Amino acid sequence: MRQILILIFFMNMTTLFAGEKEMKITAQFDYYTTERIANILVYLPEKEKESTIDLIFNDSLLVRDFPLDPGRINYVPFSLQNLNIGKNKILSKLKRSNKTEEIEISVLRLPPRSNEVKIDKATGGMIVDGLPFIPFGFYCYSPVQPTLAEEEVVKGFNMISPYQQIEKKTLKERKKYMDRCAELGMKVNYNLCSVAGGGGAGSDRQKKSEPELEKLLRKEIETFKDHPALLSWYISDEPVGQGMPVEKLKKAYDLIKEMDPYHPVAVVFMTPKKSRTFAEAFDIAMADPYPIPSGNILDVGRTAYFLSNEYFMEKSSWIVPQAFGGGEWWKREPTKNELRMITYHAIINKAVGIQYFVRHGMNSFPKSTSAWAECGTMALEIAELTPYLLSNEPNPEIECSDSSLRVNAWQKGSKIVILALNTKNEPAEMEFSLKDMEFTGDAKLLFENRSIEMKKGKISEFIDAYGTRCYQIQIEPDASSLNKISPLNMTINPSFEDNATVGVPAGCYAKCRKDRGATFFIDSRIYFHGDHSLRLTTPTENEGVYLRFYQNHYKVGKSYTFSIWAKAKKSEFIPDKKRFFLVKLFRKFFKIREKNKKLCFSIRICGEEKIFELTDYWKEFSFTLKALNENKTSTTRIELLGKGTAWFDLMQIVSDLRISQKMKNGKISAEILTEHKNSEIRFTLDGTDPDENSTLYSKPVPINKTSILKASVFQNGEKSGLAEKHFNIHKAVGKKVKYQTKYKKYNAGGNYGLVNGLYGSLYHRDGNWQGFKEDDLSVIIDLGEMTEVNFIKTRFLEKTSSWIFLPESIEIAISKDDKNYEVVSAKKNEIPENYRDAFIQEFVVELKNKKTRFIRILGKNIKKCPDWHNGAGDKSWIFTDEIVVE
Repeated sequence: MRQILILIFFMNMTTLFAGEKEMKITAQFDYYTTERIANILVYLPEKEKESTIDLIFNDSLLVRDFPLDPGRINYVPFSLQNLNIGKNKILSKLKRSNKTEEIEISVLRLPPRSNEVKIDKATGGMIVDGLPFIPFGFYCYSPVQPTLAEEEVVKGFNMISPYQQIEKKTLKERKKYMDRCAELGMKVNYNLCSVAGGGGAGSDRQKKSEPELEKLLRKEIETFKDHPALLSWYISDEPVGQGMPVEKLKKAYDLIKEMDPYHPVAVVFMTPKKSRTFAEAFDIAMADPYPIPSGNILDVGRTAYFLSNEYFMEKSSWIVPQAFGGGEWWKREPTKNELRMITYHAIINKAVGIQYFVRHGMNSFPKSTSAWAECGTMALEIAELTPYLLSNEPNPEIECSDSSLRVNAWQKGSKIVILALNTKNEPAEMEFSLKDMEFTGDAKLLFENRSIEMKKGKISEFIDAYGTRCYQIQIEPDASSLNKISPLNMTINPSFEDNATVGVPAGCYAKCRKDRGATFFIDSRIYFHGDHSLRLTTPTENEGVYLRFYQNHYKVGKSYTFSIWAKAKKSEFIPDKKRFFLVKLFRKFFKIREKNKKLCFSIRICGEEKIFELTDYWKEFSFTLKALNENKTSTTRIELLGKGTAWFDLMQIVSDLRISQKMKNGKISAEILTEHKNSEIRFTLDGTDPDENSTLYSKPVPINKTSILKASVFQNGEKSGLAEKHFNIHKAVGKKVKYQTKYKKYNAGGNYGLVNGLYGSLYHRDGNWQGFKEDDLSVIIDLGEMTEVNFIKTRFLEKTSSWIFLPESIEIAISKDDKNYEVVSAKKNEIPENYRDAFIQEFVVELKNKKTRFIRILGKNIKKCPDWHNGAGDKSWIFTDEIVVE
């Protein structure tokens, strides 16, 4: 019956389009708990004139003459302070077209519940754990495969819905998958069909008396209504095709709402046009058009369009895309491109939930692993887009003349996201524009790691067959907290904003421990800084995942401060998977409250580990790394300890003090900076450690002779942080240098890099080395006047692991006029070419009181890495740091 009716459904799709929206008024959320302010939503048709509204509760005026604009959703805020727990009747007086209409609005207040799920009627989207949520998951069969949930959560899926029979003998199976989903952070659209409205694979309504079915239904609701994995109750699959009486479905719905008003109820329709008959029996309207290969692929998007219009400001609408085929009336599965097309067609037409039919791992349904991988990719994409798709701001209008393209836009703050879809199975030239918006600038393609220019609000480029594009533009400067990143920060991607692959943090390695369901995702819904945070979920205590972030170089004698902002998911009872039911009864009977373990995380840097206890609000955690005895390169490792979910943001490592050299008119001074506010800096120039009696820093310190500058920070009498810098003052410091060959990306600060008094270390990226790739080192130093010179010293780095070799030979020549040069030294490098340890080699020439003005240095590059080297034949480098003249 199901398959035959689906074919009929395909033929009737042309009648699905809704007309102009009528006036609607409702509370924004289906219920309120912790909110202090609520909104009444009012929509007036575009043809109407501006109107106003009053809100009255118990004869008290809540809102007076609030202005309403036609053609969009108006948000009318009011305080919940005086409303009671339970149903409250708000009287609205809508003044429009010279008349006043009185409309009663129901506002439901409930005590808070840790697993509450709300529907935002402005978008149809869900609020789960206090955050916007778009369910993106799948049907599966019972018993649920033991590893199915963990296999799919790591791909980005956040919801499952197993077909099942509600029987006593299978209760343990249902508890097992529910508990595992709670551990993984997945949600469940819980199937009650067999004891409620029937339908679905293996979920037919049981042939029992109505009292027996009601008893089973009551017991199942009581068992799982407080479960942290519960998202919604799924009570009927295609009731029209079954001939299910509306009264029976309404009775089941009322019972569920009586026992559990915190979770919405879902029903699937294969004939959406007839769903209105059952409107009082569901909160989520689902539809399951399966057009591949014989139907019209556009039917999926058309169905989503119908549902979102039919239940505008009323219910949530989801689509069940086809992820199966090869039997019955479906000769094959959808291709991965077709799956992408039908999924995005639904999303662009305002579907706010995706539940594929059907998944049975690893490759039963669907058989194509590449097609299913595409679904996982889209799960991550939709997760990234969630704050836009569920934004309460008005949608920007798009103009596109090509009927085969579907384009829609959403705005959140200063950013706009545009989704474009090619509904044809052939590449197309695409052009569209933002109506009444003359924006010119970069449009970032969120999932392609590239940008394209938008000119005066218009984009033109090719789009693939059944292809999608997701553009993000920033229409005005972001007024968020970008200035919170320290200019001294050493970490890459500190705010988790730069992620070339959707959902995955850049700049780190991941190491999973025993629990294969542990996840690490970028979350666009919650953040302290920027637009993203890092979300870690550890399903099994201390068996999650740790991340090792890109290495930093720590210098000898310097101290560093690590800081990160973090928060944990609000505490909830994640049940013991073996004893959930008995433990729950025991706790309820003896009125024992669950003691939630505190969630902690650890940070490890340079062999030092710190453990911090998380809170359920954003908090900064920091510590100071003691000064090292040697230069060191180290990664930063972060791990969520215990069991639960936490978010991390703005991870920074800064030097407590930074001494920077300033060069002006050939004179050197030292500037000392610190990140510690309300502190003072004290310093010495003789190499001794500073104390509270040392010189107080107030302005850049002149350096007139060779010195070891050491500085420390003092706060409230406590000393913290240490930095030092060696200045080697000689006759060439600050003199003009003429380059015959130019340094590449390693510049040591520029043209004074070889005469700035600073030596490099064995770390070639320390900023004190100049690098010449394949080219020789060829420079001339102008001392400015005839000068007595006793010796000349050059320094070179050998680090063959980084393609850096000593010069083949060094030639030093002097001149009085920069025309006639006298070679005073020509030396071949005697260090064996295959000497592989990193070291610094000095070449010294003694001149014994010779007068000169110009000094020419020529270092011959070996040009190519030798045959024994891993990079044999590649271009080699010369690195030099300082030319000392005394």
